[in-house]
Amino acid sequence: MKPVLLACFDDEMTATRLQQDLDASDIDCVVQEEIKTYDVLIDLNRGGSCFALYVDEKDYTKAKVVFEQFNKTRDEENPWCPKCGSEDVTRTKVHHPHGPKWLWYIFDSALAAHFYFQEYDEEDCHCNSCGHDFKR
Repeated sequence: MKPVLLACFDDEMTATRLQQDLDASDIDCVVQEEIKTYDVLIDLNRGGSCFALYVDEKDYTKAKVVFEQFNKTRDEENPWCPKCGSEDVTRTKVHHPHGPKWLWYIFDSALAAHFYFQEYDEEDCHCNSCGHDFKR
């Protein structure tokens, strides 16, 4: 087996879930804890380890398809940080009673009023592991 890195995760549970999906697709894989020296140098507040998932080189393209499906399903179920991959995320729903005010400058008053009085919700997310803020 010639191992190739497929993905790295901050938590072992996510790596194990992907390993189970790969095992169900008859793809041999290994999860191994590794030290990430670049994270320690950049951000001293985070731990310097990750859980790396390795697959055999011959199964890499098949594993990549399973990994993309895993990320799609994971994104629909729970938000996860696009910066570090952690699922320790706080979600806040923000309700906007009006559209953006710049609409008045671009469209005539009837069209701008139509969009301006449309309510919409937006979800703001904050990663508790690395502090990254993102929208979902």
